[in-house]
Amino acid sequence: MALKKFDAEKYLKDGAKTYSLRGEVEALIDRITAKEYDSVCMIGIGGTWAEWYPVVEVAKKYTDLPIYLENAGEFLVKNKKHITDKTLVFTSSASGNTMEILKAVKYCKDQGINVYGFTKDETTPLANLLTDPIYNACGDCEHSYLLYYFVMLRILKNRGEFPHYDRWADQMENLFKDLLAVREKFEPRAIEIAKYIIEHNATVRQTAKEFGISKSTVHKDVTERLQQINPSLAKEARQVLDINKQERHIRGGLATREKYLHMGHH
Repeated sequence: MALKKFDAEKYLKDGAKTYSLRGEVEALIDRITAKEYDSVCMIGIGGTWAEWYPVVEVAKKYTDLPIYLENAGEFLVKNKKHITDKTLVFTSSASGNTMEILKAVKYCKDQGINVYGFTKDETTPLANLLTDPIYNACGDCEHSYLLYYFVMLRILKNRGEFPHYDRWADQMENLFKDLLAVREKFEPRAIEIAKYIIEHNATVRQTAKEFGISKSTVHKDVTERLQQINPSLAKEARQVLDINKQERHIRGGLATREKYLHMGHH
């Protein structure tokens, strides 16, 4: 099924490119974890920081190794004594010219601390600062997540704290095909739900009952999924839901008023 405003072919191609970097990432991690280290630090800003966040939180479930997630802008002005030449430091910038990232990496280099990470190609300013840079031209967050998990979970594997790494990493080869299948499954439903709401002037409750799904799923389909596919249809459906919600509040208020008026006559 053709997805609107979404290049499935490019998505899969970028996914395959990303997965093909697995061997390079693993070789790097194996090399640097063979030496003594006592902590790990991820430096990001904005979207990059947000992408590293769940990776760090997952890792903390498996290890007591100190793992730091630093905002590059804050990192530049705060106390950095916890980051030493025994810290494995990673960062990422698709453009390779994010000012705060560049300054943070330069600070580390000036302290004799190696920084590893990802950027789109060898022409970027970041590529010149990173130790053993890995080039990832895709840059989309869905693809970046996979690379960051390769980094973190390989470190844990080498510490004996994530022994199922190879099985997990093998399964990731089909990740983007599976995600595409999920997208293809939910896109038509989101459109159907919106049309039903508009045609029947339906509430979230009525719609959930009609489609056999939860109210929160109806809300997510209309406000998030449909917004990416067909913003104008999403807006129209939201307007119907908002009006129905307002009317429900008014009806509820009137019912409460009637109840207390009725009680007053007894």
